[in-house]
Amino acid sequence: MLKSLWDKPTADYQVADEAETKDRIWHGIVSEIYRRTHRRRMLTRSIGVAACVACVMAAAVWMWRPMPGDAGLPAEQTCLMADSLEKLCLPDSTVVWLERGSVLTFDSGFMADRCVSLKGNATFEVAKVDGKRFVVRLDDSEIVVKGTCFSIQENEVINVTLYNGSVEFVSGHGNDTIELKPSQRLTYVPGSGDIAVRSITENLRWENGAYKLSQIELSELVDFMEGHYDVEIAIAENLRADKLRMTGTLRYDEPLDSMLQRICYVFKLGWTREGDRYMLAEKGSHDRHAD
Repeated sequence: MLKSLWDKPTADYQVADEAETKDRIWHGIVSEIYRRTHRRRMLTRSIGVAACVACVMAAAVWMWRPMPGDAGLPAEQTCLMADSLEKLCLPDSTVVWLERGSVLTFDSGFMADRCVSLKGNATFEVAKVDGKRFVVRLDDSEIVVKGTCFSIQENEVINVTLYNGSVEFVSGHGNDTIELKPSQRLTYVPGSGDIAVRSITENLRWENGAYKLSQIELSELVDFMEGHYDVEIAIAENLRADKLRMTGTLRYDEPLDSMLQRICYVFKLGWTREGDRYMLAEKGSHDRHAD
């Protein structure tokens, strides 16, 4: 049910795990799962730990079965939790790139309703099945798909980015339905119900676990990175960002620091950080992290 396939990253992309952070993520997810399923009995088993030389990927699967008297609960529910970036293949051949700490859940009737629930971040390559839609449920909203590729970042706000195909976003506030077109990003604020849709660059496409960049302007790349990493990145006013273009590959799990270093190397820039705000400027302009 679960396949964990991932190319070995180069040394430039490896970041050491911090035990404290890992434990905090783990206990937070376990607590959330327990709170939502306090009357269910859990059978736990570890699944495929695939090693690619120095890179070890792991995930966990829970099979939920209702206790006697739990009327209305599904007969069986599968919960997939990513301990690192995982490539999952669902029973209908849909591929899901599930980010570390994220949880994907579906029940035993998946092939009938093709419905999953997501807590966290993931990118979906949805397989086309005639006459059957694919639904991703979030806390108070859902995304209806017919066959497409899109990503979801769920933090204080929800960002849905569509790369190809078509999806419908259904909010929990008045059941507003908005259809997205390729190269568009929807931002949804769960608390207020505010929704905004804007275009993103067409010089970027998704391909097998990576973003392919083709002559993308620096300003467009920074705009994409802000949504992908959920950070603020500013460009110095004296830089002609529309004249600087880049071609290359951004791995799905590439750390922000690594990507900033690559940008600085290509354009001979430097970058600084103050809190959650980053600044790109000419190299030597008080940069502390220049490549």
